[in-house]
Amino acid sequence: KLLSANVGPIDGIEAHPFGIWDKEGTFRLHYGPGQHSGAFTLQPDDGWPDDLGGEDIVTKKLSDELRRLQLPSVDLLKVDAETAESAILHEVLTGAPEVPIHNIFVEYHGIATRKYLTEELRPKYDVHLCCVCSDQQGTLLFVLKN
Repeated sequence: KLLSANVGPIDGIEAHPFGIWDKEGTFRLHYGPGQHSGAFTLQPDDGWPDDLGGEDIVTKKLSDELRRLQLPSVDLLKVDAETAESAILHEVLTGAPEVPIHNIFVEYHGIATRKYLTEELRPKYDVHLCCVCSDQQGTLLFVLKN
């Protein structure tokens, strides 16, 4: 509801009541400390506290949604998925290779994720490191090569 209210005045934007992941179904979204939205995750690690709460959400694969929408291409894909960035990008780039994504802006979480994304996307994309907030967080821009 909040997203719909925020983008309501902008033409050409639709909000849908589901999340994007590399899996389709209903999964537990685990709340982070202090219920700070930037710490919610579908993939808690072994050190994640059990008592922070959460809710079940529906997720869909981005490749399926691109086909459903019959998009010939995507100008900009923005991904900030609290540790699921690699899984989402791998799924869409292998699951819908017929839909070119011209620019991918990613907020990554973890140096290993940054290295993985950079290595995986470098053959098809020019890589631009936009911001390094810390060893654990930053932003990358991938621009499709001609």
